Amino acid sequence: MASLSVTTAGILAGFLAFAPGAEAQLYCSKPIRPYCTTIAEPFSDASETRECSEEIEDFDRAASTYRDCLQDQIEKSNRLSRQVSDGFLSRNPIKPSLEGES
Repeated sequence: MASLSVTTAGILAGFLAFAPGAEAQLYCSKPIRPYCTTIAEPFSDASETRECSEEIEDFDRAASTYRDCLQDQIEKSNRLSRQVSDGFLSRNPIKPSLEGES
């Protein structure tokens, strides 16, 4: 019976690893929409237009990095889910963690 409670504790620890924590939020930094895209009035000169265009390009790069980060987190989460399931089904000890995996 004691082995069942240890197994159950391992499974619960694995599922708790899925809870969104501060480190996951810090790791995947959501880009902030450029302020110039929220202004309804037309730009007053070419330099403002160029500056906004550069901010949008920066935003697009940051959004791509954010998507890649989220995809990596999804893949890590899927691997952990399989490890937890496989560990439970085979009764092998598992080390549930999203950290340190690549």
